[in-house]
Amino acid sequence: MKSSVASKLAKYKEELDFSIVGYSNQKDGEWKEKKITAFHSNIKKYIPSIEDGEVEDYAIISNQLYYLGEDELYQNVAVSQGIKIMEDASSTTAYINEVERLGVVSVLETIGKTSFTKQDESGNEVEMGEKLYSKNPDNSRIWNVVTEVEDNKLKRTYGTGWTYIPAGETIEGMGLLKNAYMIDFANKEIVQFDKDIHVKMGVKDAAVATENLIFNADPSVMEAYNNSVKNGTTFDISELGENIRFYGYNNDTGKSDNWENPDLSKAFTASSFEFDGINDYIRIEYDDPENVQEGVKTPKQVLAENGFTFEFYGIVNDGTSYLDNGSTYEDLYTGLFCYWNGNENNQASFRFGLGENGRTVVWNSNLASKAVSDFSSVGADVWNQHYDLENSLYNKEIYITVVLDVNDKYEKEGETYYKQTLYLNGEKTEFDGGYHADQWDYFVKNTLGSLKYFCLGRSSMSGARWHYSEMSCYSLKLYNKALSKEEIETSYKKTIAYHDFLKNGGNSTN
Repeated sequence: MKSSVASKLAKYKEELDFSIVGYSNQKDGEWKEKKITAFHSNIKKYIPSIEDGEVEDYAIISNQLYYLGEDELYQNVAVSQGIKIMEDASSTTAYINEVERLGVVSVLETIGKTSFTKQDESGNEVEMGEKLYSKNPDNSRIWNVVTEVEDNKLKRTYGTGWTYIPAGETIEGMGLLKNAYMIDFANKEIVQFDKDIHVKMGVKDAAVATENLIFNADPSVMEAYNNSVKNGTTFDISELGENIRFYGYNNDTGKSDNWENPDLSKAFTASSFEFDGINDYIRIEYDDPENVQEGVKTPKQVLAENGFTFEFYGIVNDGTSYLDNGSTYEDLYTGLFCYWNGNENNQASFRFGLGENGRTVVWNSNLASKAVSDFSSVGADVWNQHYDLENSLYNKEIYITVVLDVNDKYEKEGETYYKQTLYLNGEKTEFDGGYHADQWDYFVKNTLGSLKYFCLGRSSMSGARWHYSEMSCYSLKLYNKALSKEEIETSYKKTIAYHDFLKNGGNSTN
């Protein structure tokens, strides 16, 4: 029996050695040995005599034959033939996992590419796995990360530069992967994951219609800072992105344009953005950062043609208002968000806030038009849309959704209107009416192109008078489409659930 096993394994080794020579290449007059790595049925390409029922018991990694089985006779003979085996028979799974990891490492070292590839259903070569993007404002619309979990606690998080390859993928030559992998192709680094000990999260877990999401503020994008606090390490603010500025978080008093060296411990918790209502606000550059491509509409163009959905979730406690000269005055308006051209002396033209001490939701696309809409303010300020509520929204958790659907238009008394709707806590309110087309069309034609910055935590009203909010913002999103009633209900539920996930420290393995 032992001699027959020895003869079989010797033949396997001989056939592999022959394959190694046969697959070598001659270059510059020298023979360059090819590194063969193969698992499962792929082994038969290099060891033709191996039986179908035995291929799972062997692996080839960088020309080295491994025996993966537990048969003691085969193990003893394999050692005599120079075939690698596991030393501890009780760790079969760990051994097989390690052999698979070595196989992936071998393929990674030899491919000379920046990704593993496979063929799609049409036979086209496509990248395997999913590229990851760290949570920061620059990636607010596309972030997706994978986090290691150990003892129900989040450990290391993988983002930009890493590719996530789930268990069940097939790498050419190796076959089906039993484990998930994190790979940094640029630095040839690889991490093997047991499929049950990692959490994969992305913006799609907290938002619907991600293709139409042009601004997304949820505290998960600040995870790098929160992790540095937990680990007691120095934090580099550039990790949050080049286009973000934290104004007023410098122990300044009064309205301030100071953004250097902010105290980020005052800016956010693990589940909220914090604003003191005096001078705190966050500014993020947004001037159609996408590469302009022929025939492809930019997000601004889509916004112009489709309308928008604005969502705010959090607690507002009032705020501070400033005159043009910087002095404070009493005003019933607090600013939540605006889109602005960057000139401090100019009024923001796309803005959202609360008025009448929290009893009114107010929004405005621009100042210039005099066309009256269904919920226009009275008097001269008809461009402001007011949704007057029975009770104040101050000092409690609120979820506001404002929708303008440019594609849902109708005629009334010879005038064209687009549909505007207010939702509270995911439910449609009585404020479901018309927005005069002249107002939106004027904004699109004369104002939208000049806007460069999103401001979170403040807005202007009545000229260049700025109004700051004292608030905890859990989530703020702007879509360049009108979400449907069903999408709004889904977005509400997902956002609430994701906030709970963040508030609980992200200790979910689902």
